[in-house]
Amino acid sequence: MDNIAFKCTYNNGGNYLTIGYNGTCTEDIIKFNIEAKRVWCSNLKCSCRVYYDNGFQGNKPEFPCMESKLNRDQCFGGGTFHSGKRNGKIIKIRGTGKGKIAFLTTKFPREKEIERRIIGIFVIDIITDDSNLIKANKDYFIMIPSEDVNNLYFWDYYSISNNKADWGSGLFRYLDDNTTIAILSDLATSVKDQDTQSKIIDILKYAFGKAPDIKPIRNGPHSNLTGDRLKKVLLLNKYGRGGEGQNHKELKNYIANNANLLGISNIKKINIEHVFPSYDIVDILIETEDVDYTIEIETNVVLPGCHQAIKYRALRCSEKGLSLSSQLVKSIVVAWEFTQKEILFCEKYNIGYFKYKLEK
Repeated sequence: MDNIAFKCTYNNGGNYLTIGYNGTCTEDIIKFNIEAKRVWCSNLKCSCRVYYDNGFQGNKPEFPCMESKLNRDQCFGGGTFHSGKRNGKIIKIRGTGKGKIAFLTTKFPREKEIERRIIGIFVIDIITDDSNLIKANKDYFIMIPSEDVNNLYFWDYYSISNNKADWGSGLFRYLDDNTTIAILSDLATSVKDQDTQSKIIDILKYAFGKAPDIKPIRNGPHSNLTGDRLKKVLLLNKYGRGGEGQNHKELKNYIANNANLLGISNIKKINIEHVFPSYDIVDILIETEDVDYTIEIETNVVLPGCHQAIKYRALRCSEKGLSLSSQLVKSIVVAWEFTQKEILFCEKYNIGYFKYKLEK
């Protein structure tokens, strides 16, 4: 028996905690799904289609589809055939079973298939007698918070050729255990929400015991463009949704390539955006023959970076098994300028400071 992934139509009902799937869509999404010819949404028998055809007059439909009931009922199905000789007959799910993992996936409006995201996970408890509906073990059901969904691309894990994503017809496809463990292991180390992280670890233990050491399988273009998902998520947490500022990035790269400006010599290794075991990221880590340096880059808002410098120095000491007062790890803040208050702070806590601004 394999694990399974479902293709869900985008639903934004009740999207105050997750991306939706907790009620009927807003009218703009109802309109989009119908005009985009989503199979059930555009069907003349669908209550949302009737509501749309009536100019959104009258009572708004309640729970008109499987997607709208996902959070409430914690189940999903194979759907029915909508054309041909088998029109109206149910589509049976035969390749999975109790205890296997189900993934819920969707595309956001106007996105291409390659952008399909994983939005939910559950352990299968029951498959109905007609093999059409899968019900979750309610202790192991997760709808992933929207901030983590944004970087969780289904096709970066599921094997495709020539980076061409094509789900094809039908609402589901099967996944082997290695792919499933890779997704869960990756999520368990990178989701921001601690409750979600804990539940994912519980699912791994429940379904696989002690999960084998399997690296995430990424075959889609996002892996080539963005690299390691964990690091990408951590950088998102560090810089926010606007990303790293161009001035900060240019100064960081310049200092990394010109560490001699800081008076550092006998350099063995320079690591930009070093990830500590705590999942904190320092802008630059420089390893020399004798001393390691954590370098925090700032532009014109400097004091928060001075506080961060203390943390990064301590993290590097603990990472190397050194005393927190060890002189074998030093911290330097590089910024466009320093106020007298910031200079006094750095001197009090033995933090190096270096004023530098690139000329444009």
